[in-house]
Amino acid sequence: MDTATNAALDAVLNIYLNHFRRAGALTQSDDTTYTLLIRNIYNRTHDLTRTLDLFGTAMNKHAETWLKKIQSDASPEKLKKTMERLKKRALEEAMRNATSSSQPPAPSQTHGFRVLLFTDIVKSSELWELDTEGMTSALDEHGKRLKAFVDRHGGMVVKTIGDAFMVVFGEADTRTHAQIPMRLVYHAVGTAVDIQRDLSETPIMVRDRQLRIRLGIAYGDVAVETSTLQHCTNFKDYFGGVVNTASRMESVVSPVGGFAIAINDDMELAADVVRIIKDAAANVEIARYSTTCNTDTTNVMRRSMRLLGTKNVRCENVSSLKGVGEKSVVVVHM
Repeated sequence: MDTATNAALDAVLNIYLNHFRRAGALTQSDDTTYTLLIRNIYNRTHDLTRTLDLFGTAMNKHAETWLKKIQSDASPEKLKKTMERLKKRALEEAMRNATSSSQPPAPSQTHGFRVLLFTDIVKSSELWELDTEGMTSALDEHGKRLKAFVDRHGGMVVKTIGDAFMVVFGEADTRTHAQIPMRLVYHAVGTAVDIQRDLSETPIMVRDRQLRIRLGIAYGDVAVETSTLQHCTNFKDYFGGVVNTASRMESVVSPVGGFAIAINDDMELAADVVRIIKDAAANVEIARYSTTCNTDTTNVMRRSMRLLGTKNVRCENVSSLKGVGEKSVVVVHM
């Protein structure tokens, strides 16, 4: 619970409790009970307005019970008006405290295994110039379809960057079972296949131009930062080499209409990727990004022919990945 929310709940609590204390309608035990209650309600709802409603209802019941105990002749109408005034004051004070926090909470950072997936639209600037209204509609349709596939495979859209999407797999499943990391990779690959196949079979058009994308995937240990951003108090963002690699897979390596996945020299994973896409009518090649192409190409070819049954092996200078280290990549043409 952040500082502003704590301040808002304390303000609400003080308004109600001070009123009942002055009326002699509150014991020390009641004080402790309601201090815990308001936070328990918020921890269940994570909604300040809903918390005020539920806590106000609890305080109404307290007032009714107390009046019966002292056999008061106060009318229900008078009690109702009093509680409505208290609720209005509590709401105003809660909002004042919620919006006047001196500083947002400092971002917290953890590390863990994640799979990152990046997409971007090919020649989007040309499409925007061609038909702004048509491109707006096309991008909206693309986003809806993409999110549906991401949801189906258990991923999460982190954010959009212009026409690009950043997606993460592994945020919803924090188990550490050995099979979980590779399962996340398979879900990311399945998402990539579904997205590209969908765009091929059911094209999204901007006038007479078909919307097409590149897509890149990478996996491994990433920094996960949780912070407050644009009123979202639990915004997660991702940093590190894996994020950079996934971005380069999309922008540098991926063919139009296909995708590229950095496999960290794991040729068994490469074989599994091929099995996943075997029904996607795709052609596969292995690309090695290295400073020593001749030696590496020979090694990669030997392993890839054994595990993948393909002779499509090429070597590229690692400098083209713009800061990302040596990688073996499965490149999928669809």
